[in-house]
Amino acid sequence: MSEINNYIYKLESYFEFDDILDTHIVYFFNNKLVVNSTSVGYNKISKVTKCKNGLRISMIDKTVIDIPCEQTIKKQIFLLFKNLSECTEIIDPAAITGSVVMEFGDLYFVVYLRNSSYEEFRKILLKRLAFYFYPRFKENNIDLEHYDDFKFYVRDDKILIPIENSSDLGSALFHFNYRLKVYIRYKKRKNK
Repeated sequence: MSEINNYIYKLESYFEFDDILDTHIVYFFNNKLVVNSTSVGYNKISKVTKCKNGLRISMIDKTVIDIPCEQTIKKQIFLLFKNLSECTEIIDPAAITGSVVMEFGDLYFVVYLRNSSYEEFRKILLKRLAFYFYPRFKENNIDLEHYDDFKFYVRDDKILIPIENSSDLGSALFHFNYRLKVYIRYKKRKNK
């Protein structure tokens, strides 16, 4: 119960939760909220919006929690969620299937993989590069056709092995125990 003392915000309000309309106590932490004794990870929340009388928390499973609250606490909690979404990506550790040390020029990054899809792999790495060069970058739908000049290789000692499809990626993940060292090269296409 000592964890309860480490909350960021505490809110007591009368609302419906788990089909019970009653006064509930909500604790907001940096990675989850706790309603009474039920923990809800922020990775289960799809959207938080301000309403006239409080906050609306929309869950990934399509359930909605409407929490009436005062204007000042509403602003503070909404700001907490806004800062979380801008500064960090909430990650479910159970969803991580591998990790990548990415090298681009003299820059190095560590990123995680959620699956062995080549398209997802490219998006995650390109998104990480975009965040470095453009810190306010928030685009989740990266058009991969714009990045065909970026080629991905797995580094094994001094050998570069190309990654060109999901089969290559899956094999590399298995061979290197789900920890890849990826080198990215930019190769400008020749105009005809």
